[in-house]
Amino acid sequence: MSLEHLKEKALHALFDLKKKNTDVSRLKPSLACKIFDTMITPILSYNCEIWGAYQKQDFKTWDNSPIEKTHLHFCKRYLEVSDKVSNAACRGELGRIPLIVGINEKIQLNYIMYLFEKDEDFIEKQALLLSIKLHSNGNTSFHSNIMELSKSYNLPNFFPNNLDKTKISRYKDIMKRKYITQWRYSVNYTRK
Repeated sequence: MSLEHLKEKALHALFDLKKKNTDVSRLKPSLACKIFDTMITPILSYNCEIWGAYQKQDFKTWDNSPIEKTHLHFCKRYLEVSDKVSNAACRGELGRIPLIVGINEKIQLNYIMYLFEKDEDFIEKQALLLSIKLHSNGNTSFHSNIMELSKSYNLPNFFPNNLDKTKISRYKDIMKRKYITQWRYSVNYTRK
């Protein structure tokens, strides 16, 4: 399933909310965002355990992904502003962070932890071990992309076979801080 297809499905779900006389823009921001996170984000993040590892971690590049464009569409419709309004301003107004941070934390890192906990006779574990072997031989693989994710965020002591809930939570905080740093720069130094 392509990211464009997920975007279309999510937009249909957003429009269905309007059809059912649910005008999200009249709700409090926290409730509108909760509805989005409950009803739309699962559609956008479908199967992201796999495709998420292959996404560029650069926030500027991520803004152009079909998944984040849908998130930004929601933010701008809620705020009733033009599509040309700064993405950073819209996210800041609603206190939102790009969906890639949640995808990395909840899906990829938790999924990696899940895979390492599996017995060796499970096909998922065998695929992971093959991916690790490809990575150690210098080939690009799922595992090498996870390692690149750790480098792009400068995650300290990142060992995929030694993840736990505490480390994942700490890594999510690091990813959020990296975005907030970039967000502040964007707010201060872009013309929009």
